[in-house]
Amino acid sequence: AGRVVFTEEQRRHALDKYSNNPDVKKENGNGVFIPAGGGFTCYIFGDAEKIRDPKTEICVRVHDACNGSDVFGTDICTCRPYLMFAMQAAVECAQRGGVGIIVYFRKEGRSLGEVVKYRVYNARKNQEGGDTSAKYFYQTESIAGIRDARFQTMMPDVLNWLGISRIDWLMSMSNEKYDAITEAGIQVMQRVALPDSFVPRHAFVEMHAKIASGYHTDAMEAEDVIQESRHLKQIRVQCQRVFDLAVEDKLTHFKMDLSKLPVAINHTVETINKSYPELNIPYHSRFRHFGDGRVKALMDSWHCDQTEKVRRLLDLATISVLVDAGAGPNWEYRAGDGQTYNRSEGLAIA
Repeated sequence: AGRVVFTEEQRRHALDKYSNNPDVKKENGNGVFIPAGGGFTCYIFGDAEKIRDPKTEICVRVHDACNGSDVFGTDICTCRPYLMFAMQAAVECAQRGGVGIIVYFRKEGRSLGEVVKYRVYNARKNQEGGDTSAKYFYQTESIAGIRDARFQTMMPDVLNWLGISRIDWLMSMSNEKYDAITEAGIQVMQRVALPDSFVPRHAFVEMHAKIASGYHTDAMEAEDVIQESRHLKQIRVQCQRVFDLAVEDKLTHFKMDLSKLPVAINHTVETINKSYPELNIPYHSRFRHFGDGRVKALMDSWHCDQTEKVRRLLDLATISVLVDAGAGPNWEYRAGDGQTYNRSEGLAIA
């Protein structure tokens, strides 16, 4: 009760309400309440001693037991496919030098118990109209009284105990699990959805119902990401995000010292005045790849003041640097003028 900021009396009444077990209200001889599931096993792939190192890549799946799927392979839910997908990701993370973690909780049937879960499955399959997303939660509520008996707030305790402060890959789209993990002070960098190719045909009923109810978060469509990323303004948005993290000293691999900025600026100005007193600086580095004519045409097409034009050129140079990693000799780009360019020049023009 103290762990969840309840009085013991409030906790006992809540347990009585949802378990229909009046014995839990008796304070004498009932010090512990055991739900329809308990305990967990933590499977660690890779070197466990690296978990507390902030530079270590971490992949995590917090999985609640589902005997029907995990053991017997039922096609009515995505539990086993997500577990297998997450295990593969955990192993691959370990092979890259990181650590993969699968925490397997004994919370069978959302902690409602295996018998209740199979009664719900049977009712869903045999109801009028068959199994549908619209009635997904109805049978659970009519049989068990509630949708879910799990209490995810305490779930991240094991992650905190392991010393995890950041999860690079969270193999879950459950909003309740994500909220519990982040509220426990653990930073989640990326949530990974289960690819459709892993989803059994009959399990789409469950997925659509959970997304519609807000139980799960659907992954952003790839086309939406592409369209958003095509805007040059996104460079500033992301740079500002990284800068803000740097100010708060929350970057994993870098630290920022703004006191050195005036030194760098003064040195740059001195070098320009010494070598190019007429300010006739030739294009070099990134802008040499763009080409004189393209830069001028680009600037002429922008209807804004000179300061904003310079900012946009910096945006362009930034994205050019970021995408120039590993293009390789076989990559090429055919420009609007019909010419073909490769490597850095092709990426810059693209």
